[in-house]
Amino acid sequence: MVEDSLLRIASELGAVVEATTDPQLTAQDARRVLRFVARVAHVVEQALQDVYGLAIEVKHVSVGDKQEIGRLQRELDLVCSRSEYSKAEEICSRLRHLREHFEQDVALLLRCSRGDARWQQLFWLLEEREGRIIELVNDCTRTMGDHLQALSESGWTSRSQAGARSAKAADDAARAIHGSLRQLREIRDRIFGVSGQEGFLELTEADPGALRTQAHALNVQISTGDIYKTDIAGSTVGAVAIAAASAQGTVGSSRPPGSR
Repeated sequence: MVEDSLLRIASELGAVVEATTDPQLTAQDARRVLRFVARVAHVVEQALQDVYGLAIEVKHVSVGDKQEIGRLQRELDLVCSRSEYSKAEEICSRLRHLREHFEQDVALLLRCSRGDARWQQLFWLLEEREGRIIELVNDCTRTMGDHLQALSESGWTSRSQAGARSAKAADDAARAIHGSLRQLREIRDRIFGVSGQEGFLELTEADPGALRTQAHALNVQISTGDIYKTDIAGSTVGAVAIAAASAQGTVGSSRPPGSR
């Protein structure tokens, strides 16, 4: 499932972040790996943003609104079309460069090779031939497109039932993508320290012990899907509240609940 694939990608990136605390890595080498993780997270974010917006629109489309259904179908087709969707080509190009960077530098620092079970999703993501993240995006859009097509069926009852299925499918996709975006953004924010705390890049030199503690806490957050709240005893990572979720961190954050 798309949701599972997105979760595994974020989980492996979180694991790579924690791997940078390996005592055998110098601070300089750890920063090289962290910058790589941040770049990968950013590319995946870019790929998911447009389809997330479309999922929200599909969720709220009205049964029988042929004009709106037609518009959304065209937008979904555009996202799926590699020949017309220049952003997809740009993303694939950036992933290709990241794969080269990984194979020539990062993989050596992590002491891993192709087929390493620890980083299966990362290798899969950086695979050049088809642009795997684009495949994930296309899976989402095709599913939503199928449901939109069902909304054009004859008969009010069948359209109404299709509308309910369409809304649920779009809502499921939106929730999965939103969760992945939040995880990816949290990874980047913690690496660069944009939330007001010292970022992981700084901690490689300033406080390696704090880096180990915080990188482990982040990895636990990501792997458990628990980005909305954290309750890790002794952790220096503050909680982040999103919408109705409540922040329950054990240590105060430098940002107020609900802020980014």
